[in-house]
Amino acid sequence: SGQAWPLADDSLATVAVLPCVSYANLTEHRELGDSLAAELIHRLGRLRALTVIARSSSFPLRDAPLTAREIGERLGATHLVSCSIRRAPDGLRIGAELVDIASGAQRWSAEYDRSGDDPMQVVDELAVGLSERLLEQLAGPERAQLIRHGSRSPEAVRAVAQARELAREQTPEAVKSAREAATAALRLDPDYADAYVALAELDLTDARTGGRASEIVRAEVQARLQSALEIDPEFAPALALRSRLQCEAWEWTGCGRDSARALELEPGSARVQAAAVAFHLAAGSRGRAVDHATRALRIDPESAANWRLLALAYLHAGRTEDALALAQRAALRFPELWAMHDTHALVLQQLGRCGAALAALQRALALAPGDPGLQAREAALQACDGRRERAVALLRELELRRAAGEPVGDHALALCHLALAQAAQALDALEAMQAARDPQLVEWIRRPLAGLELLADEPRWTGLIAALNLPAD
Repeated sequence: SGQAWPLADDSLATVAVLPCVSYANLTEHRELGDSLAAELIHRLGRLRALTVIARSSSFPLRDAPLTAREIGERLGATHLVSCSIRRAPDGLRIGAELVDIASGAQRWSAEYDRSGDDPMQVVDELAVGLSERLLEQLAGPERAQLIRHGSRSPEAVRAVAQARELAREQTPEAVKSAREAATAALRLDPDYADAYVALAELDLTDARTGGRASEIVRAEVQARLQSALEIDPEFAPALALRSRLQCEAWEWTGCGRDSARALELEPGSARVQAAAVAFHLAAGSRGRAVDHATRALRIDPESAANWRLLALAYLHAGRTEDALALAQRAALRFPELWAMHDTHALVLQQLGRCGAALAALQRALALAPGDPGLQAREAALQACDGRRERAVALLRELELRRAAGEPVGDHALALCHLALAQAAQALDALEAMQAARDPQLVEWIRRPLAGLELLADEPRWTGLIAALNLPAD
């Protein structure tokens, strides 16, 4: 994948930071180096002029047998920051260097001697100094005021990072382990704002997989975000998640306000950029949604969610060929994740290639058998491919599952009824989605979903759209 992506117009450089190497191969040095590199990523990411590769993408390459140029090309970076920790007569000697990927030349290097009595003080002090020096090298003499956020517990920071890595696996077992890790982080540091945000993210995962009632989860998420913002009123990830929550509840003013504020505070965060995508897709500003989704993927190219997000943004913007190319790459890059194959199927369906879409969806169903949303998508594709009887059979099966108490949502039934041109039943399901404030409804209107054109002259449908009070396109 050694593909370098073009820089955003306002980005001076795309920087990857590797965890520090311990020459003594000591666990305490390695942990200190991880904390220093993570804090450096955080501080550089707050600078609007830089794009910083997420630690989840750069850290796994710590032991890879690659040159600086190869690492940079793999991550799409223009510059690489590396560091080292070794023993010194009075404590620790920490070295750092900045490498230009294009030329392979070292642009800057420095060494710092520290006593090592207070490791977190070393991390804070060096992260501030290194951030300022690196910015000077990349942007000239202009200095930026860096605001500190985070935890004083390295263990808590690692626990939250572990929770997010586990959550990416998207399995019930991994999500449970992720929740345990995030809860442990709060025990280690009750004032760690990002631990509350991590738990809120996991709560939303539970709601979206149908494991718990959405209204209960929403209240819990709001409480966790409030706790995070009481600790730090300008904690951008909390504002970003609150923005997404408000978009999903169709509270457009609050959604846009929190998204804009989060972008001001931390434009280098993939989570913040993703929240901006959610708002702009709802607002119909498709070009801006693509810009933010592109930035999110550039910051964290190892996040499958960011690949899906950009493919969907392309689809909303009418850039179907770009969406298809990206969805194909994502399905190859993350073959174990059903959502990537579902995205591929969605794009193929939008292009009218229903047979190919069915084949892609079958790969998703093999990974998530029995998922109601995927079964509804299969029904729609079967109808699209001329197999109406099979589509009707799938709809009946979903209705029976719902009658038996399984979590089959109104959006699944609406999708089937639209595919089968059953306007009255589709409107019933769509109105139920509106009553439940299902975020899928807005996405369907903005994309738009195949079959909705049948409802264009239906007063119930036009009234439903008016009631959404969508932001001006």
